[in-house]
Amino acid sequence: MLEVYIRLGVEWDFVDCDRTNPNVGYAYDSANYREEEIARYWADLAALDTDSDLESLVAAVAQAKVAVTNTATELDSARANYDRSQTHEHGEALKSAQAAATAAPTAYNVAVKALMDAKAGKLARTAPRKRIYFDGKTIAEQQLPDELIELALVKDTIVNLPAQAANWVNRWIASSGLLSMEATDGLKPIFWFVVKPQADRASLNQFYDFYNAHQGKALVVLVKSRPTAECSWENYFTELDLQFIVERQIVCVEIANLELNEATNLLLHKDHMRFCDLLDLVPTPEFGITKLRRVRSYVDACVATILATKLLPEVTGTVRKQSTKVKKEEATNG
Repeated sequence: MLEVYIRLGVEWDFVDCDRTNPNVGYAYDSANYREEEIARYWADLAALDTDSDLESLVAAVAQAKVAVTNTATELDSARANYDRSQTHEHGEALKSAQAAATAAPTAYNVAVKALMDAKAGKLARTAPRKRIYFDGKTIAEQQLPDELIELALVKDTIVNLPAQAANWVNRWIASSGLLSMEATDGLKPIFWFVVKPQADRASLNQFYDFYNAHQGKALVVLVKSRPTAECSWENYFTELDLQFIVERQIVCVEIANLELNEATNLLLHKDHMRFCDLLDLVPTPEFGITKLRRVRSYVDACVATILATKLLPEVTGTVRKQSTKVKKEEATNG
């Protein structure tokens, strides 16, 4: 079964699909954590914004953030002036504006990293970790690279890790020589980055950091997730973002919202339910037949969107999940 990740709320979920080659391994971050512990950690981090020792770093982040917006605006103005006049003077001004607009996001990332490192030192503890599972067993973080590469050499492997693991993933890629394995071992890694307009530019900046760190050698996909009326993609991507994506031929897919009422969404997050669980759910007062049908239709549409990239192996059949009863019968029958 192919495990396809679909974005719902704040977590990735697994969806089972029939496919021609059933041998797929996977590792993922579990939902077995205390939500209040996570919330408390982030609240402690936010509280440090008023710490006098970090005042200069907080100010630097704010200034760098303003610079990103200002340089983008100045670039638009410089480009408009040059388009109108085509003069050498405006051409030089455009080059200067382009350089400033390119440097500003990098400076912002540096400022944010300095602040977060200082905060982490103040708290003297790391964020609560989600347990990492691999083929049904819990494994230590340091064992994950070798285990994954060994499995990926013999069958398709999908890994799902939280954004907080980005630095660790970069170290893993560098130490394992992962990006050079396609030529020697036929291993083709694909990195899927979820960006959402509600999250400011943090997720997009993380994508830039990753892409630049590996000098464009990594195959990446931008997954645009959960736009809203207040936070549209038109307002999220700058002209420079779009230029970056087009020039490098970066694949983009968009996952729409699952339109269910708020009570239903809270129920899903509370129980850490996956789409696989939903598709087998017996209709209840909270989850009637109509909602189940909407979930199935939504999952079908999401899977079709992901497969349309042509980056994953061919999949046959429709989205489904074997019931526990069927699985037990298969186990009994050997």
